[in-house]
Amino acid sequence: MDVHALSDLDNPIRHPDVIVPRLYLCDLHTAQDPAVISSYGITHILSVLDFQPSFPREMLRVNKLHIRMSDNFRERITPHFDKTTAFIRSVSKKQFDGSDTREIEIKLRSLSGTYSGEQYLMGILLPDFFFHIATAHAILRHRGLAIGKVDYLGHVSR
Repeated sequence: MDVHALSDLDNPIRHPDVIVPRLYLCDLHTAQDPAVISSYGITHILSVLDFQPSFPREMLRVNKLHIRMSDNFRERITPHFDKTTAFIRSVSKKQFDGSDTREIEIKLRSLSGTYSGEQYLMGILLPDFFFHIATAHAILRHRGLAIGKVDYLGHVSR
């Protein structure tokens, strides 16, 4: 059984947050912990920091990509898209096998329970993703960007 837990903000034990099954987000301290990385089956680490992080020797087999970037709103992120996309695509399809039935345990103040990968994707992740896309779309329109429904729907409307 492959159970992944999202830690409550008050929990001192750190765990990676599940973005989608087999894709996690965590802080540097957690990413540098070989026991945590191994227990989650993580094979790739992408770091976006203004310095090059170091990792323990036990993590030599974990694939790593570092993008040096400061926490500055003027910094351009688009030059990093191609390299980041290629790194994410280097994760094999086999590593996603069974993710629809893999159990994901969520323990947050506002949400807790155990879900299959498919339930998590369809009932939590995608609604959250589209909420953020719709919110960004609304903010951009409010700020004067001339975008409409066709821009939001993308290739579906063409």
